[in-house]
Amino acid sequence: MSEDEISIEEFMSLSEEAPARGKVSEEALLAELTGKAVTCSVLAKKFGVSYSAMHSKLKRLLEAGKVQRRYKEGTAFWTAAQ
Repeated sequence: MSEDEISIEEFMSLSEEAPARGKVSEEALLAELTGKAVTCSVLAKKFGVSYSAMHSKLKRLLEAGKVQRRYKEGTAFWTAAQ
């Protein structure tokens, strides 16, 4: 079986409830962005959320003036607002 397949026995042993969606606290995210600039992909992996969820969070913080965004060769880097 490939990694995208599981046996019926394993399937039957799985939970029927979806896992809780990852929430990123503003405080933890700003702490991570203090003193350094990183990409959205790196932050999403670190906090265990999807890229789109992290990007949405970062855009809300950008609009609130809490983070800054700059581009290097087409890649966005984010940091806590100074």
